[in-house]
Amino acid sequence: MAIYRCAVHYECGTVDMYNIYHITAADNQEGAIANSFQSVVGPSLLACLSTATTLLDITVTDLGSHTQATAVLTGSGTYVGDPLPPQCAAVISWRTAKVGRAYRGRTYIGGAGEGQQNNGQWGANMLTYMGSLATALRQSWPASCSGTFVLYHAGSGLSDTITTALIRDTVYTQRRRTLGYGI
Repeated sequence: MAIYRCAVHYECGTVDMYNIYHITAADNQEGAIANSFQSVVGPSLLACLSTATTLLDITVTDLGSHTQATAVLTGSGTYVGDPLPPQCAAVISWRTAKVGRAYRGRTYIGGAGEGQQNNGQWGANMLTYMGSLATALRQSWPASCSGTFVLYHAGSGLSDTITTALIRDTVYTQRRRTLGYGI
């Protein structure tokens, strides 16, 4: 079994955005993992995004052999309206069967539409779209290449299977709030 790093690249206006996911699967599956992203995860991801957001590509790297495959992604978000500022994001929290901070992860999804939220809370439609995205990432996409969605530990080179997803209903920010950072 190999551990694959999957870097999804998209942009909102002129701002580049990346999401990194990890999958364990049989050896030499880089191409299959990359090619299946568009059809399996793409529709759910695009439903969460503003029309100003465009998918660009996915690069899948085998962390053991460092071989890579890249697939061009196509499509723009489906929400018609202004996008939120780049630092505002929807969040899906990931959990493994183990307890502790090291066994949790998050995915920040930037590029959502301003009208998909109200006073910092995601609307019902956006929460449904995020749930579909979480299911596609955790179950459907890895299943398409006989793999498993995992949380990768860079220090040890090991991984743990992600068992659950928590959809956060608050608009999160990726801006630092520490004194001396940000505005």
